Amino acid sequence: MTSGKWGKSLQSTFMIMYLARLNKLTFLLIGLTFIVGCKKEENRIPSLETYNLSAVTMTSAESGGLIITDGGSTITERGVCWSTSPLPTVNSEKAPGGSGAGSFVSTISGLTPNTLYYVRAYATNETGTGYGAQLFLKTMYGIVSDVDGNDYQTVMIGNQEWMAENLKVTHYNTMAPIPNVSGYDDWTKLSSGAYSWYDNDYQIYGSAYGALYNFYTVEDPRGLCPVGWHVPSLAEWDTLFAYLGGYPVAGGKLKSSLTALYEHPFWLPPNYLGTNESGFAAFPGGFRSFSGGGYSGLGPSGYWWTTSIDHENVVGIWISTSYAGAFSELHSKNSGLSVRCIKD
Repeated sequence: MTSGKWGKSLQSTFMIMYLARLNKLTFLLIGLTFIVGCKKEENRIPSLETYNLSAVTMTSAESGGLIITDGGSTITERGVCWSTSPLPTVNSEKAPGGSGAGSFVSTISGLTPNTLYYVRAYATNETGTGYGAQLFLKTMYGIVSDVDGNDYQTVMIGNQEWMAENLKVTHYNTMAPIPNVSGYDDWTKLSSGAYSWYDNDYQIYGSAYGALYNFYTVEDPRGLCPVGWHVPSLAEWDTLFAYLGGYPVAGGKLKSSLTALYEHPFWLPPNYLGTNESGFAAFPGGFRSFSGGGYSGLGPSGYWWTTSIDHENVVGIWISTSYAGAFSELHSKNSGLSVRCIKD
C-alpha cells in the first residue's frame, strides 16, 4: 500500500517537472519567434548596384542602378550622384531616376570636359540612403574626324591626346581605298596594306571595335590616322603607361568597365581592375593571325599596333581581361591589330 502511494507520488512529481520544462521551452520558442519576426520587420537602408557608365561625352554620360533590396520600406527616391571628390552623396550633384524598386537609368549632365568624376547610384527609403559601388568617369576632351567622316572622341591623358575609340577608316588620307581582305589565305599572302572586320562582320563587330589592320597599312606613307594624328611609337605608349603608374597597373586603368554580355562592345569577365579611370576606353577587339588568317581573342583580349620595329617584327600592345597590366609583344607585319591614334 505504501509503495503504491510513493509510486503515484513520484509519477506526479515527474509529470509536474516535465510540464514545467515543456512550458519553458514553449515560452522560449515563442520568444525567439517574436525576436526573429521583429528583425524581419526592422527597416534597413536599401542596397543596390551601380550600372556601368556609357555614352560618355565632354559634358554628359549615362548610368543608373538596380535595387537589390528596398530595406523593408518604400524607396522614395533613387538616382545617380557624382562629384570630383571620392564617395559622392545625395548632397553632391545628382540626377534622380524615379522611385520604387527595380532598375533605372539616369543622365549625368553639366560636366566639365577632361575631368575625372566619381559616380555612385543611390536609393532612399524612410530609414536612410544606400549607395552602389563607386565608378570612375573621365569626360572627353574633343572630337576628331577621319577622311571617311567617322567622328572619334578624344581624351587627354597627361600631356598626350589620344583617340578614345579604335580606328575604323577604310581610306588613306589621299582618299585611296584600303583593300578589305576577307579571305583567310589571301590575308596571309599580303605584302601591302589591308584591313578587315573581325569575323568579316562590320555590323556586329566592326562598328563596335573598329578595324583590324596589317602593319603595311600602318607604315604606308599615304597616312592612316587623321591629318595631325599618327600611330604611336612604343615610346609614346610607354609615356602613357608611366603616367598611369607603370605597366603592371596601366591596363586596368585603360580598360572600359563595360561587361554587359553580348551588348557590343564589352569585356568578358573578369575584366580584372577594369576601371577606365583614364577615359581611354580600351575594348577587346581581338586579333587576326598572320599564319592562317583566322580571328581570335575578341572579348578577352585587345591588341594595338606601335610603329616600333624589332628586326623583322613589330611591337604591339596587349591588354587582357585577366590582368591589370599592359604588355608588349612582337607581331608579324601580316597580323591584324587595332589602331589607336595619338595627336602630333
